[in-house]
Amino acid sequence: IWALFGGEIIQDENIDLLDSPDMEDRINAFDTCFLTTDLNGDGNTDLLDATILEENINNFIFAAKP
Repeated sequence: IWALFGGEIIQDENIDLLDSPDMEDRINAFDTCFLTTDLNGDGNTDLLDATILEENINNFIFAAKP
């Protein structure tokens, strides 16, 4: 079983609090294009994306390699 988790913004193989500042900056800038911070793919970085990031941070999502 494979899955892709949204929220790995800074590409350090962990979804953690280090990804939050980039998300917050993009929300405050009212970005309306597809960026790594647009986690739900609707073309906007907004609070709807932040909930995805927060949930994955709380679930301690990290890369597991064989």
